[in-house]
Amino acid sequence: MGGTGLFSYTGVLKRGNDDFAAVNGSDSDNGDDFDAGVPGALFSINGRGANQWNHWVKINGQVYALWYNGQFGEDNLYLLRPFSTTSQTPAVTVRYRYTLNSIRSPEKRPAADPQPERRR
Repeated sequence: MGGTGLFSYTGVLKRGNDDFAAVNGSDSDNGDDFDAGVPGALFSINGRGANQWNHWVKINGQVYALWYNGQFGEDNLYLLRPFSTTSQTPAVTVRYRYTLNSIRSPEKRPAADPQPERRR
């Protein structure tokens, strides 16, 4: 992803006996620099006008990060398990199209005379 975004990363660390450690291997080492060096990163949100948001939700006793990532014509919702080591993520994708109908201007009426003739 290029550009000049102001990214905020959200992630989790699991508490051990003496330290905190990332459970998920979020950096895929594919050169995309997804996690930007943030241990345990789950997702990032671009603060410059991106159509993204997140909430922490609890479903059947399990805590998930619900991450929404929208773009023109497509919305994606992801349920991310913070301490899961699997790379499988439940997702819902909604695709839609817009239809543009031109709006006609109202019929032009003659302009009212700003100085009507004076009565005699």
